[in-house]
Amino acid sequence: MQEREDYQIVNAIEKERRLASVRSDILAMPAEKALDAILDSPFPAALVQSFPDQDLYFLMHHIGRDDFLPILALASSEQWEYILDVEAWDNDKLNLAKITDSLSLLYEADPQRLLRWTIKEKTEFIEYYLFKNIEIILRDYHQDPSDFSDDFSTIDSVFYFKFLRTKDDEPAESLITNMLNTLADMDMAVLHALLLEVSTIISAETEEEEFRLRNVRLAEKGFLPPHEAIAIYQPLKLDDLKERPQIFLTKPFIESDLPTPSVYISLIIQKEKNLDKNSKALKSISNINTTELFVAALKLIEKDWNISLNLQSEIAFLINSVVSAEKKAVRSKEELEKIVDKTCCYLNLGIELIYLNKIAMNNNKLSFDYSKTIYDDLTVDVAAAILLKYSLKDIFRIASGATITLKQRAKKWHDESFIIKFGLPITFLDEKLLGVVGGLLLDKALFFDNYATNSLYRSFSSVQDIDKTSHSLNIIEKIDKMVEILNPDPAILSLKLLTWKALFLTLWAMNRMGAVDNNCSFLGYSIPLNRFKPFFIQMLNLEDKGLSGLVGKIDKTIRDDFFNWLCESGYLASLQNRQESIKKIFDEIFDEIEEEYGSISPEDIDPKLIYHFIITTD
Repeated sequence: MQEREDYQIVNAIEKERRLASVRSDILAMPAEKALDAILDSPFPAALVQSFPDQDLYFLMHHIGRDDFLPILALASSEQWEYILDVEAWDNDKLNLAKITDSLSLLYEADPQRLLRWTIKEKTEFIEYYLFKNIEIILRDYHQDPSDFSDDFSTIDSVFYFKFLRTKDDEPAESLITNMLNTLADMDMAVLHALLLEVSTIISAETEEEEFRLRNVRLAEKGFLPPHEAIAIYQPLKLDDLKERPQIFLTKPFIESDLPTPSVYISLIIQKEKNLDKNSKALKSISNINTTELFVAALKLIEKDWNISLNLQSEIAFLINSVVSAEKKAVRSKEELEKIVDKTCCYLNLGIELIYLNKIAMNNNKLSFDYSKTIYDDLTVDVAAAILLKYSLKDIFRIASGATITLKQRAKKWHDESFIIKFGLPITFLDEKLLGVVGGLLLDKALFFDNYATNSLYRSFSSVQDIDKTSHSLNIIEKIDKMVEILNPDPAILSLKLLTWKALFLTLWAMNRMGAVDNNCSFLGYSIPLNRFKPFFIQMLNLEDKGLSGLVGKIDKTIRDDFFNWLCESGYLASLQNRQESIKKIFDEIFDEIEEEYGSISPEDIDPKLIYHFIITTD
């Protein structure tokens, strides 16, 4: 008996593998080829019903609703129900227009089957829909049909109904009329029973119960109610991280009650991070982009098919939780790709944070410096071990905690900032720092990538992202303190496109030219162009270069002079222990000036383009 059971399990696994391979091929095909491949299959119904509900739903939108009708007719009742669960609701409320649209699609696919299914298995749902759309009256034996107004219709001269006039109700009228006529042809007694029960339901209770049942069905796939799904972003401290029960990975997937994981999600991951598991690039994180670490680790686990399926199911559950938490209707592969990419980024980040925390603990350190941590030991093998040791949900929450910490820090700065309270626009921070703060103040914090990877903002995906953003926040906090010490004249608010760089560099230049004293008495926050040109030549050491084409450089003497002016002016009074880091900040600015203006002739200076200084024309 045991041998027979083992044999059946082996057959089931082999069958599932074959179907999974066919489904993967179909989902990767263009719409027309995917449709033909399914319909030309030797057993199209078995193939269609083997698709995970979520994949069939995406395939419907990929192929097109009208062209998808033959496939929809072959789908299982559970797959139909998933379409209604996803399409017919607005959060916790049934949307009558969307119900009409979904039922119309299913009616076109197979009208009689739809009626049998809704009456037997979705009784309350169809009764609720009819109750909200029509008023039903049972004619007494002594009533004459002429007693009813022209708005009423009847099929059998026993039950009369009229449509409750609502906005855009023509599709509903057409659908309900067709459904009632079809049901009358199928079984008049069933039609009478249905119409008799419609008027007896309590709509609020029915909607509440339908919502509860829908949540139970979707929760099995990870689509928790938004107020529950948002917990996926709840930070988890590294000290509270617990190992996953290993039985989850070793339990045979085919025997489990888990839904078949979405193939679409796996295909998107493989497409976006197209790595060859035999490639040398997988040996160490130092050889691959950190955003590929999670997927590279998954590929190493693929050799154990059962563990791989369990992890795929866990990934699908996690991604669906993110979809629910963000309250986004995901109907296309393109929309799903964005959610998958974000989830992978967070898992990449979580793996790195767990690894670095382990390094810190091994070195008896309470914390670690991201920028100085060596990554050579973080191999893909190590990443794979982390995936097997900890649940993906916990890894995701570790990463979420890191981003939320940055978000809270940015919000605290914004709420307490002198710059904001003084009335300066947030553009005062300049483009890069503004981008950093702007990304952190979004509902879900994003990393300011500034099109380094073809996007202005993207999800945090590595410890380097955390480190760069934290460094930018350090700069913002220090600049804010320096401006507070400066306590500039309110007239500065009238200056357009003013940045902190322009403010301090202009004050320094004016001071060295004798235009303003160290107390910043207001003589105008700008430099006449004719006076700026000699200063520009001296700053970039252009006296001996003439028109030779050599690039100007700002030497150490000039840089030290600027920093000495900061100290003399008292702008670093409360930042004595941070002077070295502030010096590095302004060294970076002088590097920018060298790069952008070093090859410009003083005669070609345009006041509108020298944004590092505030310059007026003669």
